[in-house]
Amino acid sequence: MAKLLLTKEIIKNLSCPDGKAKLDFFDLRCKGLMLEIRASGRKTFYLRYVDSRGDQRQFRIGETRDLSLDQAKKQADKLRARIALGEDITQTKRARKQVPKLAEFIETSYLPFVKT
Repeated sequence: MAKLLLTKEIIKNLSCPDGKAKLDFFDLRCKGLMLEIRASGRKTFYLRYVDSRGDQRQFRIGETRDLSLDQAKKQADKLRARIALGEDITQTKRARKQVPKLAEFIETSYLPFVKT
């Protein structure tokens, strides 16, 4: 777990050394912003924070191929603001996943009703 000032050039040049599965780097200017570099070469931004229960959590922001460093910092700021207001961002994501997809709804709820 290293702390450094993340820049576009540093992110581009960082890589995971042989024998390690992943490395985590934290940005000095953006609280909680973490860059995870995997042995496969994949680089992903995360926000690490402490939830209302005092547990440390990690929320995936996105990969470096999809987001720039500036976009990741802005998103981390937005997420930290939501957390400060008491929102559990991981719970919101879990709740969204529990909503059934249309095909699943039709198969499990609608078709049995129609067949009767």
